[in-house]
Amino acid sequence: MDLFNVMTLREISAKLNEIFTETTLREESLPLEKALGRILAEDQTAAEDVPHFTRSVVDGYAVRAKDTFGASESIPGFLNLVGAVEMGKPALQSVKSGEAIYVPTGGALPDGADAVVMIEYTELFGAGQIAIHRPSAPLENVMSKGDDLASGEIVLRRGSRLRPQDLGVLSALGIDRVQVFAPFQVSVLSTGDEIVPVREKPTPGQIRDINSYTISGLIEGAGGCVKRAVLVKDDFNALKLAVAEALADSDLVLLSGGSSVGEKDYTQKVIQSFEDSEILAHGLAIKPGKPTVVARVGGVPVFGLPGQPASAMMIFKAVVEPLLQKLTGEALFILADGSENLHNDKLASLLRTRTVTAVASSNIHAAPGRTTFQMVSLERRSGSLAAIPVHGKSGMISLMSRADGYIQIEPEQEGILQGEVVQVILF
Repeated sequence: MDLFNVMTLREISAKLNEIFTETTLREESLPLEKALGRILAEDQTAAEDVPHFTRSVVDGYAVRAKDTFGASESIPGFLNLVGAVEMGKPALQSVKSGEAIYVPTGGALPDGADAVVMIEYTELFGAGQIAIHRPSAPLENVMSKGDDLASGEIVLRRGSRLRPQDLGVLSALGIDRVQVFAPFQVSVLSTGDEIVPVREKPTPGQIRDINSYTISGLIEGAGGCVKRAVLVKDDFNALKLAVAEALADSDLVLLSGGSSVGEKDYTQKVIQSFEDSEILAHGLAIKPGKPTVVARVGGVPVFGLPGQPASAMMIFKAVVEPLLQKLTGEALFILADGSENLHNDKLASLLRTRTVTAVASSNIHAAPGRTTFQMVSLERRSGSLAAIPVHGKSGMISLMSRADGYIQIEPEQEGILQGEVVQVILF
């Protein structure tokens, strides 16, 4: 049997986006300290102003700005120092014309003051006076109530993946629990008679299980949760039983190995043995990773990844991860009309991944008519970041650990020339 229904990366991405348009996501409430990396299930709105009082952003003196107009190094202005604000306490005095009150960074601004002169531009004089050597404008060095966040403002939207700085924003608002989407449950089934558990010493002809660990790490990194990662022998019945168990409690099923056209490559046959199943693609115009099966069983996406670890990794990054992010509720960006758009190829890719700009250290050849992924390492050379192709024989495991990222070369490109500026997608 030959590979059939081979699709390009753009075609399969569009197909997946078309089929898996709606997903009922489970939700859960988490304390803020447990919510890092989780995806918000509802908008977060400020119930109060931040800051909730007007305060100074520098160490200095609270003044009426007009009292400092015309002050300079040669002709300073003089103000009466009438008190000080204690940190963490409200200002007990007000500032009148011709007066100044000391206020620390973050301290409350006294009534009557509308500016703060930095302490560096002042000088203490006797008889309770300070000299001002620089004029201040109204609201200079002042953060007014609600300047940071205003009550009623949406500060984080549904679909946002929570970062450390987002936890800080929520804590500033007194929000200690958030409603988030439950992690997407993914089952990983590694197939092959030659695959043995990592703790076993392989005999000639055998290899240790690699893909279970690599793919599980990719799933966790993309915000999913590994429901199970098991080894399955090259046996139709054993594989069907394992897939049936995975379909019963998983949101997505990944099989590695068995996706080609060999005598014991059962992935496609097993998928087709289930009711309401559909093979969306058997073979992708991608290098590496052509022998890939993309399917669905009911509403569950099922992928047959290549057994070769580097190929499996690239297919996950190119095809599985974008779908996983969509299905977990992550909104990659919001259009001007407020609607979510998850598959504007280039923009979504930039927002989904971390990239750096580098210079190709040598010519990089591409596969005609296929999307080519070239792993690269990064090195600083002559003040610039160089992308160095990581080459090796097919199946070399060390390729993955030697690479810092990869370059995506589109089907219409003939390749990359030495010295050409490229975008490296980081692992």
